[in-house]
Formats: sequence, C-alpha cells, structure tokens
Amino acid sequence: ELFLQTADKHYMVGHRVPYYVSTDQLVAVPRVPLWEGRRVVVVEVRGVLLWQDVSMRQIAMISRFREQRILCVVDDLVCVDVDVGMKFWDHVGMEILSLLF
Repeated sequence: ELFLQTADKHYMVGHRVPYYVSTDQLVAVPRVPLWEGRRVVVVEVRGVLLWQDVSMRQIAMISRFREQRILCVVDDLVCVDVDVGMKFWDHVGMEILSLLF
C-alpha cells in the first residue's frame, strides 16, 4: 500500500501510469486511490512456494505480457521487485527511461 501511495505521489507525475502488480496473494493487494490516468492491474502468479520461484515466474510473465499485450498499451516498461515497507522518497520522472537502460 505504501509503495503504491508514494508512487502515485512521486513517480512519473503528470503521466498515465498503469501499475501491473504480480503476486501469489491477491487478497494482499490493497485498493489505493490513484490520480486520474493511473490504475492497478493485478496479475496472479500461482503454484509457487519460494520467493525465488515467484521472481522467476514474474520474469517469464513479463516476457509473455510484453510480447502479447503490454507493448500495445504502454510505450515503456519499468520493472521493480517491491517488498513490504518500500516507498518512493522523492520525484522520479522521465529520466528513469534513459537510453542507458
């Protein structure tokens, strides 16, 4: 919840941002009010026990999503593995899309 709240406040302010949240615990994803043009899309990662397996499935899912759907919806994709308590402290804008990545 804290991550989504602070992302809405600091991340790519003024831009439409869909947050794709992949999790093995759907009920743990909070409903957070977001600015207009922003939304949370929850994608379930099923049948895994270890966090390493969740991470590997997420990478595979992102790859499939990118090929099938995401590139039709977004111009750029930034992936972050978020743990409880993580948050944005300050502005993160277009510079995150640097050609260095």
